[in-house]
Amino acid sequence: MPQRDRALLLRLGLDLDNPAHAELFVEGVRAADDDIADQVRWERERERLG
Repeated sequence: MPQRDRALLLRLGLDLDNPAHAELFVEGVRAADDDIADQVRWERERERLG
């Protein structure tokens, strides 16, 4: 991750050098990935049916 992005997260209170913070960050990224995949599936299904 670029240093400027890490600095932004640190200003927001998320220190990726802290294992608990890093775990929270990773969980958030995984949740976002899952949501994006669900949205893509939903859109493809609508296109197929529409």
